[in-house]
This record gives sequence, C-alpha cells and structure tokens, in this order.
Amino acid sequence: MLEALVEFYDKSPLENVVGSLALRPQKVIFIGSNRKQMEQQMQNYLALFRQKGIDAALTCRIINKNNLSQIQKTIFSIIEENPQCAVDLTGGDELSLVAVGTAGNALRSRNIPFYKVNIHTRKVLEFFGDGIADGYEEPSLSVTENIMLHGGAVVYDETRKFYTQPWDITDDFRRDVEKLWAICKEDCVGWNTLVSALSDRITPNSLKIEVYGIRDKKSPTTSGGSVRWVQPWNWCRKFFNKLQVAGLIRSFSYDDDGFSFQCKNKQVRRCFTKAGNILELITFLLMKDLTRKGGAPYFHDLQTGVVIDWDGVLRDEGAADKDTANEMDVLGMNGLIPYFVSCKNGEVSNEELYKLSAVAERFGGSYAKKILVATYVDKRREALEYFRQRATDMGIALIEGADTMTNLELSKKLKSVIT
Repeated sequence: MLEALVEFYDKSPLENVVGSLALRPQKVIFIGSNRKQMEQQMQNYLALFRQKGIDAALTCRIINKNNLSQIQKTIFSIIEENPQCAVDLTGGDELSLVAVGTAGNALRSRNIPFYKVNIHTRKVLEFFGDGIADGYEEPSLSVTENIMLHGGAVVYDETRKFYTQPWDITDDFRRDVEKLWAICKEDCVGWNTLVSALSDRITPNSLKIEVYGIRDKKSPTTSGGSVRWVQPWNWCRKFFNKLQVAGLIRSFSYDDDGFSFQCKNKQVRRCFTKAGNILELITFLLMKDLTRKGGAPYFHDLQTGVVIDWDGVLRDEGAADKDTANEMDVLGMNGLIPYFVSCKNGEVSNEELYKLSAVAERFGGSYAKKILVATYVDKRREALEYFRQRATDMGIALIEGADTMTNLELSKKLKSVIT
C-alpha cells in the first residue's frame, strides 16, 4: 500500500480524489492556497473514502499560489517528511505543476513516482515510467457517491415528503411501461392533462381509484343524448378503455356521475401519480439496456427520480432553514462520468435548461454530461431556434420528438448523444 500521496488541490472535487481512489494511500497531503475551502471539502472526501474502504488520513499544506519558490520548497519539505510518497498530477493549478516540473530531476533522483489519472478511461499513467501503471484499482463512483463527493446527498428517507423511490424493474413491469408509453405517445398533451388530474384522486394504500361528482351541471348531455362530464374527464372513457384492454387496469365502470377502476398493481398506480413518470421510465429502461462492444452495460449505476439535497444535511421537516433539493429524472454513472438527464413530456421552458445545467454543474462539474429528452418543444420558429442554440451553448444534448420515435429509434438517439 502506498504510504502517502501528494495532491495539488483543484477546484474539481473529482480531480482531488481520483488518485486516492485508484492508489488507495495511507495518507493524502493536499497542497493548495485556500485553507478554509480545502478543510471544508476534506469532510466530503473523508466520507467518500470511508464509503470506498479507504482508511486514509488527510492533511493540507498551505502555499502562496503565486510564489514558485515557496511551492518548490513545500514540495521538497513534504518529500523529506514522506520519502515513500508519490505525486499525483491529475489536478492543480498551472504554477504548482510548473513547480513540480522544474524540480523534476531532483525528485526523480529520489525515485519519487509521478502519476496522472485519465478521468475518462480510468487508467493511471506513470510519468518517467512505462506509461500505464499497474497494481491499481480502476476507480468508479456510484450515483450516491458522486453526489456525496460534491457535498450533497441522495435522499432515500421514506419518512420525508420528497425522496428517491426506486422502481422494481421486473420483466412484467417493463412490459407495462412499454404499454403505458404507447398509450401516452398517442396524445401527450391529453395524457398530461388527465394524469395530472387523476393524481389528486389516488389513495396511497388502495389500488382502487374513484372519480365522482364530475357531471357537467351546465350542459349535462351531449347533442346525441350521452352524459357529459366536466373537463378533463369528458373524453377519458376511451383512454381508460385502452388501459383496460392493455391489462393495466381492470373493473373500469362508470355512471352518470363518475367512474372507478382498479390498478393492476402498486407500480402501475404510481405511474398515474405524475404525468412525466412514463417518459422518465422509458428513458431509464432504454439507457439501462445500452451496452458497449462485448455486451457490458454502459452504465454501472443508473437511477431515476433521484432527489438530491444540495448541502447533504437533511433537516427536520419543520425546521426554519429549509432543505434545498432538486429531482433529477435520470442520473447515471459511467465509471467516473455522471450523466444528468431531464425528461419533459410536454412543452419545455428555457428555465428547464438552466435548472438542468445548474444541478449538473453543481454535482458533476466540467465532467458532467447533460441531456434533455422531450416529446415536443412547442415554440414559434424564432424562439425554437434560440432554445436549440441555447441548449447547445450550455452543453446540453437535446432530443426532441421522443413520442414520434420507436423504442429502437429513441435508444439509438440516446446512444448517439451518450457515447
């Protein structure tokens, strides 16, 4: 096991820890100029290391980032105190790396190894050696670990109103999602309107859903003599008949004043609690099925409906200081690279671009990948062109018209922007 690893502190949390994740040292010595920031972030790093089984002590040495001579002296001082150390060149500012370079010959004479981790390939490169090092573990992060690294927390506490609730992805449920998506695609606007209204009528502990008291009192019948219900229920009988034929609901019945039906199971019922659930689920399942050459999954961790607390401190519901939290529709990890995916089953505002960008940059930095999957972007031509250009400028891959694609077409589109 490596005795000590010298790290040049970087604004990127990932670059600060990736060397330790790969080399698993007994001690990590950070060199940087901002003591307060370093000490604050070290708590996040310690929590992550404990999660990964790395029992490393963390210390920091303060430098003047504009004083080359002082940086060199600090480096030599650390090496005198830790003769069996290694130096990680993955992060750090330019002057610190220059200081290492100018002291390179003297450090090499002491057989000090220099490493750099390629974030994308997860390979450890050894300078002044044979290229790729050996005897290390390819580093990776789970969704939860990535959020932890950046100072947040994924909320799994079921006692809270806003939390991450995993789905049970069985083969049967996959088929149900595909059936629901096929019905949703026929009329996304109608789906959103109806499911949004239906969500208020759902009882958590019952599969039965009842909607009564909806007859239109001003115009109780159509010209043909049929019973007329108020909006949005006036056209919903065809919708529920489709769900019943698909086996997603049963015992659908109605009279002059309303209707009732039984959901197939709890997960199908949950699909009716939010209009966007189905697009999120189909996107999640298609991403889950993406593979590399050879058949290995592209994402080693993938979650949907991820609720992120921004500072990692979960306060009591009645606390004066409220938690700042966001939900990410789909969040995946490919090695060390996080993918933030927003799914919009309806018109998308410019605000969605800023929301997606803010969350991704906060919890992924420059390495975050951002994707927006939408059914339609209903804007005038000039506004639409601005929206598309804004997405491009913000580094967001935009997939439009998801409802017009087959699953295979959507899968190929996702793969094209992901890989």
